Amino acid sequence: MKKPLLIIAFLLFACMVKAQKNDTVKSISSDTLIFYKVEHEPEFPGGMKKFYKYVAKNLHYPANMGTIDVQGKVFIQFIVEKDGSVSHVKVTKSLYDDLDKEALRVVSNSPKWNPGVQNGHIVRVHYVVPIDFTVL
Repeated sequence: MKKPLLIIAFLLFACMVKAQKNDTVKSISSDTLIFYKVEHEPEFPGGMKKFYKYVAKNLHYPANMGTIDVQGKVFIQFIVEKDGSVSHVKVTKSLYDDLDKEALRVVSNSPKWNPGVQNGHIVRVHYVVPIDFTVL
């Protein structure tokens, strides 16, 4: 009599574990989950060389900087959404307020990226890029 009860208890436990596994798969496709490392990273169409060509073409050293000769990198973080759009853009390493704003503007207006993929699912991915300001 004890053996059939143990088998039934084991089967119920196995069903509960399987249900939890399915819930995990559902959470992977959730719109709120953000990945920091994925199997296939998001990519700007044409690769990072094309991204930096886009930046070079659209980035302008602010005219109101006058004679201030500030050079360096502004680090911008953002999320590449499932549709490839860029959201939640912000500065993680500042250089100078006007330069930070310009870097934010350029990255915010970026064309859509190819989204990241994890376990065969298109997912939201956290991304960071350096934007270089150099006075020639």
